[in-house]
Amino acid sequence: MVDETVKTKSILNYKLIIPIGLVIIFLILLIVGIFWYNNSKTNPKSIFYSGNIGDGVDDPELITLEELNSLEYRNKIITAALLTNDYQKCKDLPLLSGEGSEDHCYQQLSMHIKEEWPCAFMNWQTGPYSRDECLLDLSIELEKPELCDEMTQVAGEYSRDQCFLKYAVMDENEIYCENMFAVSGDISRDECFTYLAEIWSDETLCENVESETGFGSKEDCYARVAITDIDVTLCENIKTENLKTNCLANVKEKMVEWGITEE
Repeated sequence: MVDETVKTKSILNYKLIIPIGLVIIFLILLIVGIFWYNNSKTNPKSIFYSGNIGDGVDDPELITLEELNSLEYRNKIITAALLTNDYQKCKDLPLLSGEGSEDHCYQQLSMHIKEEWPCAFMNWQTGPYSRDECLLDLSIELEKPELCDEMTQVAGEYSRDQCFLKYAVMDENEIYCENMFAVSGDISRDECFTYLAEIWSDETLCENVESETGFGSKEDCYARVAITDIDVTLCENIKTENLKTNCLANVKEKMVEWGITEE
């Protein structure tokens, strides 16, 4: 009878040990977790970003998230990529658009080594700090207009049209105007011809302008050349009355400024 009682107590004690042990383990983990959380808030060095940055960067093995998010540190990574000509280092930067981003690193590397292949790794296709801007800048730097055709966006800023417009202005060659997609607007074929007509004092280029009115239009082209040449007769090509009046007034004002008398 005594043996049975002892046996029963032993079984009960064994059954109690397991849940008590689990509770103790839970409490230990809870205490460790609270300690780690409080320590991480007061000591940011306890949260690490692992990287293999390389030359040009302090503490290449471990950096804090706070340091990683600083523009100063991200620029150090870009400097390291340029020093070693290693595009892999750009991958240690955040996937953002803007200064200090992975795409910015590829763009800087492309200009540094004077080659276009780093542009292909860029995540953003159009806009600032994009593949298109990378190709645009490199095209002008290397004087390779064929790179304009590799751009994704055809019109607007950081586009193929802007690339050809830059070449038309830089080389003073109207053939680039003909390659442009947009007909009218600030960055367009019409504005390209109008700009060249103005700087060359060549009103014959105005005949290539398709839009009749507005900025960069045929009438605007004649008005700008008329002012450049100080030639009132070119204002006669303008059909819109208020624009024609403004053209004549601007030319006559310039004649007075230069001491030219109207014949």
